[in-house]
Order: sequence, then structure tokens, then C-alpha cells
Amino acid sequence: SRRAAQEMSLPWFKLMLNTMLRGPEIMLTLAHFVTATEAIKLITVDGDTVKGVQLSGQVQGLINDLPTVAEVMKKTIADAKAIQENLRKKLK
Repeated sequence: SRRAAQEMSLPWFKLMLNTMLRGPEIMLTLAHFVTATEAIKLITVDGDTVKGVQLSGQVQGLINDLPTVAEVMKKTIADAKAIQENLRKKLK
């Protein structure tokens, strides 16, 4: 497909010819690649959580809370200040 060729910065005809010469399994793999790439872009670029596909693994089972951005920023700043203070104490 033209989208796959663009994603891989290859001339379209070269990708298609090479794919056809390698057989139906490669053609199917290419189709999966194009479909997956589009679905991943929908969520990561466009933020479409309905049509997009978010890649997540087993770690999702370890998530116990969903903090707001403000809460994450507050904790990050507090952690940075604590690290800074610990370093300051060690340098004295």
C-alpha cells in the first residue's frame, strides 16, 4: 500500500514488487503493518480512544490509581525537591 511505502520511506512500486515476489505471507504481514500503524496513530497522535489501539502489556494490571495531571505534576515536583535536598545534604 502507498501508506506503508510512505511509512518506510520507500518507493511504492518497489515495495509492492518486492512484496509480491516474496509471496502471500509477506503481503499479509504488510497489510497487518499498515492496519496496526494506522490504529496506533489514531490513539497516539489523534487521541481517538474509540477507533485507536493503545498498546499495553501486563503492567496494566499493576495500575491502581488514575491521578490527574495536576496530581502527577505535584508529586513530580515534590520528588524532585526531595532528591535535591538529599543531594544538598550529601554535599555538605
